[in-house]
Amino acid sequence: MRRTSNRQSRADAVLLLKSLIRLIPSATLMNLPQNFFEEIVKVLRDRISYQTMKAALQVLYGVSELGRNTVKAVGAGAVHVLVELQLDEPEKKGCQMMMAMLGELCGCADGRSAVLRHAAGLAKKMVGISSASTESAVRILHAISLHPGTARVIEEMLQVGVVSKLCFLLQRECWNSTREMMKELLRMHYKAWRSSPYLTPQLKPLYPPA
Repeated sequence: MRRTSNRQSRADAVLLLKSLIRLIPSATLMNLPQNFFEEIVKVLRDRISYQTMKAALQVLYGVSELGRNTVKAVGAGAVHVLVELQLDEPEKKGCQMMMAMLGELCGCADGRSAVLRHAAGLAKKMVGISSASTESAVRILHAISLHPGTARVIEEMLQVGVVSKLCFLLQRECWNSTREMMKELLRMHYKAWRSSPYLTPQLKPLYPPA
């Protein structure tokens, strides 16, 4: 994807790329340059339209599993832009796509570190959008909770209501894999979360035993 001089040119390029991406050999996609990801992130940041945002997310998601593309996307600032976008995105489908992409970016250490820097903002909207989004959200929370130096983030999760949401979600129908990951996450931080004043007396009985 060439560097383009204006927002509309970038939008047109990403819409064309979305229709062609499946025809491009994997070997080529594995060796995409850093500026390719920088241009895709610029399209997301520009917020020209829902159509272009969706196309950019689909392109980014489609190449992220190949080679070192996840690291390149994180280096281009994808985590910061996705967190900011999902906080303002009113469309359920859009939030779900962003959450799935953030889950992919958490697959590398750089991605988890970047998410840690935005954990409080991310947590405000990351749980309860849809079943698929809930799975992605729990996976992200689980991944960053395993990251070294997360004491501050663990406290922030309490303050913004993530722990309360997880306790509620355990009482609802959800995929078994998601339910087990939620239980593991809550048990992992049992000492810090179970005794916290941020967890109301009504929610404490819902908290799984250590």
